[in-house]
Amino acid sequence: MCLISDKLILNPCSASNAVTARHYWIFYRWTESKNHLPIGAITVPNSIDRDIDDANRQTLLKVINQPNVVNTELHPGEGDKLALTFTTNDELQVKYGFEYVHGEWHETTFDPIKWMSQHHEEKFGKIENALTARWVR
Repeated sequence: MCLISDKLILNPCSASNAVTARHYWIFYRWTESKNHLPIGAITVPNSIDRDIDDANRQTLLKVINQPNVVNTELHPGEGDKLALTFTTNDELQVKYGFEYVHGEWHETTFDPIKWMSQHHEEKFGKIENALTARWVR
């Protein structure tokens, strides 16, 4: 897996363009009145190097709270969520989740089933400058 760049930019695009991109983001808006209970299970990739994953989480937490990382108006509120998806060269998708609490993003477990129960997907986009040039095996 490659290290995630500290120069990444979140650009808006249509939903169909976002999910066909190798690296994309989805902004989930918390909806108090929504009480949808989807059924399913989450699978977590088991081939992620723990040290690389930890380094990526630290980079993302630092970068995601910087101004000008998102090239669209999100106006996040308490409880909103942000999912960042990165695709490796061997087509493994690695997803990182963040929740907006007290005016900043905090890392949280990406749980699409739980998120869909009280959130709706509001904005989508591609992640530019997603990975560093240095590949780690």
